[in-house]
Amino acid sequence: MLLIGLWSARLPPDEEHPYGHGRAEAIASLIISLLLLFVAYDLAEHSVLRLLSGGNRVAYNPHVLMVVLITIGFKYLMGLYAHRVGRETGKHAVVADAWHHYSDALSSGGVVLVLLFGAENPVLDPLVSLAISMIIGYVGVRLLRDIVDVIMGRSDEEMKTCIREMAIEMGAESVHNIDVHDYGTRKDVTLHIYFPEGTTVERAHELSRRIEDGVSRVVGGKVTVHFDSERGLREEVARLLRERGVRAEIEAVYVDDRGTAVVLKGGDVEEAARILRERGMRCYIPLE
Repeated sequence: MLLIGLWSARLPPDEEHPYGHGRAEAIASLIISLLLLFVAYDLAEHSVLRLLSGGNRVAYNPHVLMVVLITIGFKYLMGLYAHRVGRETGKHAVVADAWHHYSDALSSGGVVLVLLFGAENPVLDPLVSLAISMIIGYVGVRLLRDIVDVIMGRSDEEMKTCIREMAIEMGAESVHNIDVHDYGTRKDVTLHIYFPEGTTVERAHELSRRIEDGVSRVVGGKVTVHFDSERGLREEVARLLRERGVRAEIEAVYVDDRGTAVVLKGGDVEEAARILRERGMRCYIPLE
């Protein structure tokens, strides 16, 4: 399941999936967490039935004990490695698979306990199994909650803070409306920034592109910066265009030593530019 999820996530974008298939990894993680919950339920059900029937004695076997101990060590090391790789790469499916290895090691640890003391206490085996099922179920619920948050688009406040601090270090006066869209293998970011009053449009464009490039290297996706220098002007320009029935995307409204400048994108940009120039504003239409 892990390999299928990782392979699917690396498929290139197509017409039906223009943002790629990165969330296939999250789906694989979801299935793994559901499998853990199923294992926990099945183990708990059989443990309760055996407990109600009086349990069973387990004879000590040194050969079985040795095999189980080797299995514990192997599974634990696999879990450590998978967990480290998953955290370093940010791949949720690998982290989920790490917990799958941990649950196997934990189950084997219960087998060791039963092998050592199960011959004298017939209820030890079902009790240990029940305890292990509860731990596996807890891990499954935590993984399920985290993966559902990813699929539902949970806000990553830590990443937003990092983006905000980076933009300010590179020349922004303040940053707001940061949106991060996680598509698994890539993250698309949109943010609005204010530059100090008096910064020219040309300088603002230059700083915006530097911020886009810097943030893109960190998040590994497309970054779009919208900039302003006067907080109230965007709303005023938008209201003016609405009153004239013109639809255009306002990328930035700016004030410098030559007056007010507006950067327009999409929609009826030519008509919007004509209306705004009548009001004495400079208009820019970026080349795509």
